[in-house]
Amino acid sequence: DGSWPRVRAGVAAAAPDAGKTWEFVLARAIVDAVAGDGGAFWTQYAGVLPPPEKLAHPFLLSDAELASLQDDDLAAEGRNDAMRIAALMPDLMDAIEGGERGEHETAVGAWALAVVRSRAMLAGLNTYAVVPFLDLANHATIPSVDYRCEGVETRTNGIGIAPQEKDATTFELVALKPRKADEELRLAYTRGQLTSAAHFAQYGFAPPGGSPLDRIDLIGGDDGGGVVRASARLRAALKRATKAALTRCAGEEGGGEKHAGWVAAAASVSAAFGSGDGDGDGE
Repeated sequence: DGSWPRVRAGVAAAAPDAGKTWEFVLARAIVDAVAGDGGAFWTQYAGVLPPPEKLAHPFLLSDAELASLQDDDLAAEGRNDAMRIAALMPDLMDAIEGGERGEHETAVGAWALAVVRSRAMLAGLNTYAVVPFLDLANHATIPSVDYRCEGVETRTNGIGIAPQEKDATTFELVALKPRKADEELRLAYTRGQLTSAAHFAQYGFAPPGGSPLDRIDLIGGDDGGGVVRASARLRAALKRATKAALTRCAGEEGGGEKHAGWVAAAASVSAAFGSGDGDGDGE
């Protein structure tokens, strides 16, 4: 029962094709909903959406905030997205009253795109939808629920979803294990498929404890031998610590389980740093 004027403007023939992607069209729909142009139901839904100060996507941040991330790639991505938003939604660049981050204003279109990126759900092959109230579920690395719909198959173990041939019109929240009546239900937003930086770019926060895909290059390039020697010393120190732990566990009562854990740790160290014949202590 809504008129959806901003959506119609965004998909009109005169509008740039780059602005007709699903996330920009949904962002326009969010603005229509907030403005009361999407019908009574969507007006009510708009009342539960987060205000600008609750979102922290890179393209919403000021230059000072981007610098504080200490991630040049993430900061560059945020600036590029901000420029795309201005170019593709010039009619939605008015600042939100009360949505300032210090002296940095938040444009209506940028806020709406952040809402879409953090709340849209897969609804079929290359199809995404904003699902009211289901999108209120918070994130957990180990989820207690998943969702399913006609266009998406949910596996019973909750690890990943496979797109099907038809798009969804109904969604269900599915418990992955028994829960208490007063226990919060949490979804795994990325199912372990994003690094912490990519998770921050998509949802505006980094997963607590980091992501299994996070990596730090401990070796880097060769600066004339110094980095290589430092890496060898680190490898040797880790091996010595692991051997000491194995010896200590062997002498403890009931240390078998600990011993097995340290054996696994030693294998991980060897895989990460190589077997190396020397102890790496020499210069």
